[in-house]
Order: sequence, then structure tokens, then C-alpha cells
Amino acid sequence: MRKSTINQIAPLNYDEVFELNELYADKKIIASHREHLSRILKDKNPSEIDKHVSNLIIKDNSFNLIMQNIEKNFEFNLDKEEINAIVSNIKSSSLNKKNDANEKTISDDKIEMLAKNIIKRDLIFEKLSKLWDIYVTDTEVKNYLNGYYKSTNQPIRELLNNKEKFEKIRASIFNEKIIRELLLRFKVKLNLNKKNNDEPKFN
Repeated sequence: MRKSTINQIAPLNYDEVFELNELYADKKIIASHREHLSRILKDKNPSEIDKHVSNLIIKDNSFNLIMQNIEKNFEFNLDKEEINAIVSNIKSSSLNKKNDANEKTISDDKIEMLAKNIIKRDLIFEKLSKLWDIYVTDTEVKNYLNGYYKSTNQPIRELLNNKEKFEKIRASIFNEKIIRELLLRFKVKLNLNKKNNDEPKFN
């Protein structure tokens, strides 16, 4: 059971417009996007895949900008044990592994900040799901898995029969629904006309 808590201290302003001036991206996440899209969009050529990746980078940056701005409407009480558990997961994940000898692992301070942001995001998502009446039914999860099977021909029986894996799929669909609703409800204005601002800066 989650010990961290959230409290809304101000109403959300859906009329506010957030301006996106620069794009930021992580090389590992870009590689992950490209690998995933290449697997599910087998009929697309590399330039089309790159266009999809660019759209995902803009989507990710727009989402991050919205979250940074609406976070001020909430106050948080973050549980230390919960933070430590997520820090441990990040340190053992592929996000913190080097692809080559020249690549640095993420610093401990940055990992802790990332862990706190993950908890805050989840708390905000839970609050918004109640506010906007967003949830994911078993049928939605099964339909998603059936679609995944049809597009990839990968077996899904284990995902259907393993409760933990089934719930992870539900959580992924839930997060995507909240993100989609955030991008619909809040306005982001792209202003990438300055030199090199349309090229992502790598974290």
C-alpha cells in the first residue's frame, strides 16, 4: 500500500497555455522508441520510423512541460522507504547501465530526484483519474493484448494468466490514457523557431 500522499491546494487551470521552446531527449529512450516502433510497424521504412520517433519526442516533452506546471497545484508527502525502493529499482535497471566505456551512469542525486518524480507522477495520475473518471477494465487489457498478438504474432497466454504481468499491462494502459487526457485538456504551444531548438538536446 502506498504511503506517500498528495493534496490538491489549487484548482487546475485548463485555459493556461504552456510554451515549449526546447526539446530534450534521452538517447536510450530514443533507441527504445525506435526499436519498439520498428517491431510493430514492420511495413514502415526508416525515415517513417524516424518521423514517428520525432512525434514521440514532442509528445514526451509536451507531457513533461504540462506536469511541471500542474505540479504546483499539489503538495506531496513522500515516504522515504518508497523513494528508496524506486531508487533501488532504477539502479538495477537498464536506465542506469552503460552502453560503452565512455558513458556515465546516472548520479545518485539524479536517481533520487527521478524516484521522487515517479512517485509524484503516480500520485497526480491517481488524483486525476478520480477527477476525470478514468480507469482500465479487464476487457480493455484483453483487447490490448489481442491487438498486440495480431500485430506482432507474439504469444500472450502468459500475460493473460499471470496476474502480476496482467496488472502491469493495465497500469501501462492507464498511464497512457491519463497522458492522452492531459495532452487533450492542456494546451502546449510549440515555439521551436530558434536555431537548433527543433533538434533534441540529449540528457
